[in-house]
Amino acid sequence: MKRFKNIYTHPQYLWQAAQLYDKWRKYLEDDYTPEYFINVLEQLSPYFWVITQGKQMAGFVYLENVCPKHKAEISVCFASDYWGDFVRDCAREFFDYCFNVLEFKKLKALVYPQNRLVKKLLNDLGFEKEGCLRAETIKFGKKQDIEIHSILGKEK
Repeated sequence: MKRFKNIYTHPQYLWQAAQLYDKWRKYLEDDYTPEYFINVLEQLSPYFWVITQGKQMAGFVYLENVCPKHKAEISVCFASDYWGDFVRDCAREFFDYCFNVLEFKKLKALVYPQNRLVKKLLNDLGFEKEGCLRAETIKFGKKQDIEIHSILGKEK
């Protein structure tokens, strides 16, 4: 995974990752998410990677709720300039890594219904919508639905 660098072994990208996280926070968290980005990193160790294009950080991906060799939840965040073919190529590469190296059988993404861009990307990559958890969390003090999208290793 040439474009993927583990944030724990490449701390020079930490500041950029924190800025990108802050910019797209509305799609990444709810009212229960830790207030500081560093807490997110500590909780996700070692499953947090930055994605680079040359020497520039283009985005990041992380896995949470990991059940080794079975399943994990995936979250991604990219700078706007990189959306399109670059993001799709990175996603395919990362999914191959998850299924072939980490030996996951299933990846799932929890997505806010209003996040159309990520839902389209997931659909294009073979994810299927499993359902919608109504009023699953609280976001900005209001009930928020969350959609579940997933892909099985044999479907990729």
